[in-house]
Amino acid sequence: GTMWSDIKLYEEEFDSAYIEFNVYSRYFWTRNYLIGKASLQLASIRSRTAHAYFKKTVPLRKDGFAESTGSITLTVWCLKPGDSAPTDGQLEQAAAEDEGEKAEDEVDLSKAVLGKPEAQQEGVAYHLLVNIFRVEDLAKIGNAHPNPFVTVEFAGSCKETQYAVEVETYTWNSCISIPVQQPICEDTIIIKLWHKGSAWTLSPDELLAQGLISFSELRNNALPVRWFCLYGWDSTEVPDIKEIAKTGESIKANSFKGRLLISGRVDRVKEDEELKEASCKNAKPAEEPVM
Repeated sequence: GTMWSDIKLYEEEFDSAYIEFNVYSRYFWTRNYLIGKASLQLASIRSRTAHAYFKKTVPLRKDGFAESTGSITLTVWCLKPGDSAPTDGQLEQAAAEDEGEKAEDEVDLSKAVLGKPEAQQEGVAYHLLVNIFRVEDLAKIGNAHPNPFVTVEFAGSCKETQYAVEVETYTWNSCISIPVQQPICEDTIIIKLWHKGSAWTLSPDELLAQGLISFSELRNNALPVRWFCLYGWDSTEVPDIKEIAKTGESIKANSFKGRLLISGRVDRVKEDEELKEASCKNAKPAEEPVM
């Protein structure tokens, strides 16, 4: 087993953080071949009994493939300072919880998020659809407006829109589609707004803001077209948020960064339909909601 015992994250980072497992076929003379990868969100692990998944079978996924490419069985726990490692009895209880989930007939991921038995129909498939329409009122970075693009992450997949160059307002009208197949061990859809870096100056992409949406809630109730206000930290007041996070102090976002117009829904895949691979395509323009 492997243990990371000194990871410091502020609350917003923890809510969107995950651990990823990559499974390879080893080749001695050529590059190793990626069979698939699986990810578990730290917040999802933390919400479980004993803050652990015990011998949990998780499907492996691979970019460009809609269906799973295998599975991996894992025992993972996520502890905060002051917590004790789960006992054998607690791990057995976590295992019994997973067995109870398999016996249920209806799907309810929200129970898993709350640490209660989740009910999943294995093999049930969905398409997660997030429409990214427009961004407005983007704050400047230094003396120029950012080069914005948006990513959507869920169930081991991450797709992004195209990026614009130095804009305050920009319209994408893009639909990001991500395939989802039971069983899944996470519930948080992560939407991030980025500033595109430059290959000429060797500057990396910079995260401007992020938002979280519950998959279980979105599956039950589609998200209508709405604005999301984006907040971050003023660099003149908070020059290095990560250094502050290492001290254990939590600082609320204190600067308006803009607003993003989106909508979303989850479509269940019918028996006569195929699960499509993740993609980013054009979407119909949306009518701006009445404020």
